[in-house]
Amino acid sequence: MPGFTNAERLVLYTHLRVFESDFDKSQSQIRAISAAWSGVVVGAIALLVTNEYTPPNGMQAPQVNARAEILDVLRTVVCFVGSAGVYAFWFIDQRIYQRLLHSVFAYGLFVEFNNADLPQIRSSMFLANLDVTNGLAWFYRTQFFMFLVISAVLAFLVGKMVTPAVWALLGLHLVVALVGEMCSRNWPSLKTLVDDVYGNDDLFAQAVPLGTADDGRLPNWQNRVRKPPVPAIPEIPPYQG
Repeated sequence: MPGFTNAERLVLYTHLRVFESDFDKSQSQIRAISAAWSGVVVGAIALLVTNEYTPPNGMQAPQVNARAEILDVLRTVVCFVGSAGVYAFWFIDQRIYQRLLHSVFAYGLFVEFNNADLPQIRSSMFLANLDVTNGLAWFYRTQFFMFLVISAVLAFLVGKMVTPAVWALLGLHLVVALVGEMCSRNWPSLKTLVDDVYGNDDLFAQAVPLGTADDGRLPNWQNRVRKPPVPAIPEIPPYQG
């Protein structure tokens, strides 16, 4: 921040937290909606299973069987739609808002790296967690695959027989889940953003420990955060007598 006074540097540095807070709140809202969505889907599945076991009085056996087959297919469709909805929330959260949050957070790391006299708050947070992109994804990944497992278990335990339609839907659900998982592994992370924006040849990009705990750059980053710079002692001009 050349040309900035200490007060201006501190104000700009502190203001970064406003952007981080906005994106963090948006992600929290998306996750709350995703959790509510999963609850609604589970309720719908439970309702369909209950209805399959409680046919209306007076219904003949062929009608009961036909009704059960339709409910089996509908239950499988609901599970598929449940996974699709979770993936949509997952995409918006991790692919868009997480990317925006990382852009601000990475700039905060960059500012702290080049201004060691500023509070090393983001650097300390990053040192404790490293790149949390994949860890955060488990909130959605668990729900995403949960509906596939529920669909398969109910198809073999609740239904009298697995119909071709249910087999086809289960196969489609499995393929879509695997494709979605592979795509999510390629979504941009904090490491990708630092490499893209700051370049592999930049000192900052080379210093950031974006790997695991055994990353060779981790001790250097840790020492930089733990050891604040010693203020330079101004030289006293010699006495001119």
